Amino acid sequence: MKAIVLSYLLMTSFGLMAQIKRKDLGRYEGTVPAYKINIGQELLTVQASPISVDLNKENILLKIGSREYTSTYQVKKLERRRYEILVRVPYSDLKESFSLNGKRKEMIRKGIFPQPDCKLKKGL
Repeated sequence: MKAIVLSYLLMTSFGLMAQIKRKDLGRYEGTVPAYKINIGQELLTVQASPISVDLNKENILLKIGSREYTSTYQVKKLERRRYEILVRVPYSDLKESFSLNGKRKEMIRKGIFPQPDCKLKKGL
């Protein structure tokens, strides 16, 4: 009975661990559009800034403007060559969320409020 339970747990844990195909790894670049933040009595305009994501097997390097973060990530495979990637932001409880479409060589970053979503294309 223990062997059956153990084998079931191993099969389910390996099924949840998805890996991104090697040809879908690499650098994705784009621009976070300008947006406005309401800070009480005033609207603050945040200028557009470049964003790049370097995705490799072990970790992800996220550059937004002059900020740079390196972190591990979790992958959930949605369908063939389509993935949802969750990245833990250092010094925060928030997670960055990306949708990767390997066939179209594009990634969509779901912005953390009030940032808008942005589209990134794979570099050549």
